[in-house]
Amino acid sequence: MNMHNLDDGLAPIRNRFLEVMRQNQIDIQRDVEIALDIPDKTHDALGRIEAVLHKIAGTAGTLGYTAIGNNAREAEYAISGVLKERAAPPQAVFIQIIDFLEASLEVTRENESATA
Repeated sequence: MNMHNLDDGLAPIRNRFLEVMRQNQIDIQRDVEIALDIPDKTHDALGRIEAVLHKIAGTAGTLGYTAIGNNAREAEYAISGVLKERAAPPQAVFIQIIDFLEASLEVTRENESATA
């Protein structure tokens, strides 16, 4: 199988990944708002974000979205450290999550423009 056929075969999987990514973006944004607005729910919200980022980090690179995967992994590790310490999350953790959201939004928007 040549690379062109492999790329063609991955296209439906990439499209599904980007569809799921759109919902993940909404879920992460909601959980960031919860983490910032409701202190007793901060660690639960960060745990949900960490789980989503873990899945994205494991899948994105395989599908050619290396930057998204790297951003997801960095934010996941930052969250993991906060959760292990049961400490108040520093602003840097939220900045990493927002960096991930911005990078993933850029990719999903590019894909929407390309398919329109």
